[in-house]
Amino acid sequence: MTPEWLPLTGEAPWQRVITAVHDLWQESEQPGIVIGSPVLWWPGSPKQGERWLFTGEWSPHTLFQTHQMVVPLLPQDPLREERCLWVITPFFSALVVAGRHPQTQQMGIGMTFEPDVLERAWQALQIRVQQGRPDALSRWQQLGSHFPFPHYRVLARFSTLLLLSEPLPPPPPPPRQLPAHTSSTESPPPPAVSPLEEEGHPPSESELLRALSHEIRTPLTSILTLIKLLLRRTDVSAEVRSYLEKMQRECLEQIDRFNLIFQAVEIESQKNQKNLSSHPLALQQMPLQDLLRHHLQDWQTLVQRRGSTLAFEVPEQIPDVVSDPATLMRVLQGVIERIARSSLPGSHIQAQLLTAGEQVKIQLQVTHPPSQGTMDLAPPQPLGQLLIYQPDTGAISLSLPVTQALFRALGGYLTVKRSPPGGETITIYLPCRI
Repeated sequence: MTPEWLPLTGEAPWQRVITAVHDLWQESEQPGIVIGSPVLWWPGSPKQGERWLFTGEWSPHTLFQTHQMVVPLLPQDPLREERCLWVITPFFSALVVAGRHPQTQQMGIGMTFEPDVLERAWQALQIRVQQGRPDALSRWQQLGSHFPFPHYRVLARFSTLLLLSEPLPPPPPPPRQLPAHTSSTESPPPPAVSPLEEEGHPPSESELLRALSHEIRTPLTSILTLIKLLLRRTDVSAEVRSYLEKMQRECLEQIDRFNLIFQAVEIESQKNQKNLSSHPLALQQMPLQDLLRHHLQDWQTLVQRRGSTLAFEVPEQIPDVVSDPATLMRVLQGVIERIARSSLPGSHIQAQLLTAGEQVKIQLQVTHPPSQGTMDLAPPQPLGQLLIYQPDTGAISLSLPVTQALFRALGGYLTVKRSPPGGETITIYLPCRI
């Protein structure tokens, strides 16, 4: 098991998540323990039992505080750079972490109620206790004796609180310093106001998509957690289990779609600011054929549900490529899904993996069924600068320029060649290892 991961950045998403956890704890009216790093994220609870702070900012005199247990972190400890909040109560435990994903290095927020994940996190923190506060080790081991499975109502309530919560207000700015040549009786100039702060200024398309992506992914993630808990029950009938598995698959697909939209918005923002190099994509050497084989059945199922077929020729020997594995698979699925959702039933996608000099290319040739008069698809319509809309199927997907920008950020590029009647060939080029 792994934590649920949302590729969110900034202060507001973090504040919303911890506010929802705090409100859930307060509503439970249960005693609890709060653990934080590198600071504790709220002043406490009337029912709070203990506070543990894992931090690199400490002094000998702060190690022994009556109101909390302070565990010093070593200078090289990565926990010093991550935000962490953990609440433990008799009925549920919730862990929230903000930082980089351990595999993809993507910035985001991970959260979990899963006992298995919490147990691994507990063991990781216990190593810090052994190193920094051996005198508190026995107490730490007592606290970690049991992490209960949360009742589904707890997770449902958390999802509701997350949607309703508002980010905590930011701290006030520090007092402005007067320039040396300004007398103390003069008023300092007013702070500059950005265009987005001006009254009546509409939010940008990218800001709207960020907000929409967050509002959709958050409840889907909570629903997915509920489904996982229900699937673990032994009293679930085969018919109900089938429905739950279908719901799980749909939730995962929609979360992946909106993760991709969110990531595309971030890359577009970086590109517009001429700062693409700062986008946290972890390019690395990867065996492309192994990843394709791993995802092929899921992609074929996705295409079949839209009434079409997918055949993917993956040779045994192909050079490794340099890219970001998780993001590349997500973008490829987005391309395949766009084709399937924007095609008439009966279409066929023929995909090949080929070597092209110092590159590897993925070629997807789309063949639509013979023309049936009014059954021909209308051309996609732009929905702003980032998305396109297929009127016949209701499919919304990333526009071609944004998809091409994603592949450039992944180290490759994409071309599209349309061939009448209604067919197209999409070719994706990725660099071989150096």
